[in-house]
Amino acid sequence: MGLRQLSVKNFAIVDELELEFNDGMTVFSGETGAGKSIMIDALGLVLGDRAQSGVVRNGADKTSISAIFDISKLPAAQALLDEQDIDHEDDDCLLRRQISKDGRSRAYINGVSVPVQTLKSLSEHLIDIHGQHAHQSLLRKDTQREMLDEFAGHDTLTKAVRKTAEQWKNITTELEALSDDPSEREAQKDLLRYQIQELETSIVNSDDLLATLEKHKRLANMTQIAEACQTATALFDEENSQAANIATSLGSAISALDAVSDFDPKIASILEVLNEVNIQLEESETQLRDLIGSLDFDKNEFDSIESRLGTLHDLARKHQTKIETLPETFEKLTTQLSDLENSDQRFQELQSEQIQALEKYKKTAQKLSESRNKFAKKLSDVISKEMQILGMAGGRFEASLINKDDEKPTLFGIDQIEFLVSANPGQEPQALSKVASGGELSRISLAIQVITAQGKGVPTMVFDEVDVGIGGGIAEIVGKKMRGLGEQKQVLCVTHLPQVASQGHNHMLVKKDSDKDNTWTQITPLEPEQRIDEIARMLGGLTITEQTLKHAEEMLVG
Repeated sequence: MGLRQLSVKNFAIVDELELEFNDGMTVFSGETGAGKSIMIDALGLVLGDRAQSGVVRNGADKTSISAIFDISKLPAAQALLDEQDIDHEDDDCLLRRQISKDGRSRAYINGVSVPVQTLKSLSEHLIDIHGQHAHQSLLRKDTQREMLDEFAGHDTLTKAVRKTAEQWKNITTELEALSDDPSEREAQKDLLRYQIQELETSIVNSDDLLATLEKHKRLANMTQIAEACQTATALFDEENSQAANIATSLGSAISALDAVSDFDPKIASILEVLNEVNIQLEESETQLRDLIGSLDFDKNEFDSIESRLGTLHDLARKHQTKIETLPETFEKLTTQLSDLENSDQRFQELQSEQIQALEKYKKTAQKLSESRNKFAKKLSDVISKEMQILGMAGGRFEASLINKDDEKPTLFGIDQIEFLVSANPGQEPQALSKVASGGELSRISLAIQVITAQGKGVPTMVFDEVDVGIGGGIAEIVGKKMRGLGEQKQVLCVTHLPQVASQGHNHMLVKKDSDKDNTWTQITPLEPEQRIDEIARMLGGLTITEQTLKHAEEMLVG
């Protein structure tokens, strides 16, 4: 299942529309001018097409379009969302687009605001729209290459080619970094040696540096330390009535509680705390007096540390770092020098590795190329046959390969692949984009998709104008082909031919209504009896007779 729901509000002549989609082939039919292509246009916008202010319905401030896709079986789409850090815990992916009257546009995926380009990138994994429309991925050479590889089952081979190409590229990048002018490398070595020697004379290790910083802080604040210690010690002197009162009060409390501690276990625990406080006060006084006795400001030592720190600050500024991280800078520079001194040997090793990597790439890419040539012929034959069946008598399809093994390794091998087509007998095949009209392109695309449907690809396909210029038996064949494709993918088809519409698993009617002030389009799913009426209308005639209705009923499949 691909597209599950499409919601449209204030778009062109649509007031409000909400469509639920099922698996299989869904056809859209209606009178000429009813707006059958509105659904496709709306899908195009929510998938990232360029927005214009004219799409906003008259009287409205903005157009809002949203689509829900099932991505449970689309790992590539899930990976793209992961790259964008967009949550997708459930199987649904909600795309939303808003376009205001002034042409401004906003795009969202699962409620997260994203650039429109992200919608476009995601849409390539969700849906293909065929016909005279912007989403014609079949015209892209990378899509053509992927189709051929999918038809041939080249997954293992293409991964091997990609891997060997990446190995060659990584080796080449490292080699280029070592291919600088030798004189420049020597100059770089000299600079590194000087920087390392400069740091080496000032830095022993991180622990020594931190100890020096701590000692400097202590000496620089010696006066404040001494004054604070003196103030604290004075509180313990007997002349200080406040401290004496605290000591006396604490002693009295301990004595009083000690006398009754046997009567209540809670008192014993309190007494334990008070005794601990008393001991800590005595220890604090002793430590303070010892600290005061040890305070000795050594001016020579302080000056020496000041001088060293001045040098370290200069070095830190030079290397654009902090004093504390200078040892790390020293280690980094040492490693760089070691790498440069070993660069000549590494350069020779890389040259050998590059030759081996290139040979491995060529061997793997050549194997892929041979297989591509083999399957290109098969694909050309089967699609050419499908073209005859689909009403392009004398038409010819060719999957063309141009070998470019003289160029640098690429992730996709040594082949340039292009689909060529001749829609009429006697014409030489040319690039698909140059010779195929909208209707022909749709039918050629249908032929390709019928053949390659078992391969990987988007889950939803939309066909617009596939029945232009055909009728009768060919139209019925086109309908059957799309129905067959609908057994494997979700197919949406806009049509005016009853032979095509009768093949659908699902049928939706596009109808335009109006009053004196407004015109609006509605799309509604049809029940079996309603489908008969619609097929009968499509069969034509001024009056729908019983015979026409019977013919319509006979045409309906399933």
